[in-house]
Amino acid sequence: PRTVLTLVVYNSVAVAASLVMSYFGNSRWTFRSQGTAKAPWGRFVAQGLVNVAINNGAVAGLGMIWLARGATAAFWAIASKALAAALASLVSFNLMRHWVFRPSRQQASEGQA
Repeated sequence: PRTVLTLVVYNSVAVAASLVMSYFGNSRWTFRSQGTAKAPWGRFVAQGLVNVAINNGAVAGLGMIWLARGATAAFWAIASKALAAALASLVSFNLMRHWVFRPSRQQASEGQA
């Protein structure tokens, strides 16, 4: 990509597609053992919007910083996307674990009984 905006657009499409796969993968495998395979779709979408915002914010911010410092297009695009993905993944996983796929109180009490 030649501009930060182009990378943000491409990034948004890629992250949106990965979020759809993330819902199915996490609900069927990652968090299934917690008895929360059917997470509220609204919470997952909210987590996804946070993910997109963090991802695009980091891509745009880091991209502009590195472009201003004269970095090559290949460097700033790859480096900013890699750092953005790492940060957004960390935040998203914690949101999914502690909020989206959190067992309900009823499920938690049944598991302790």
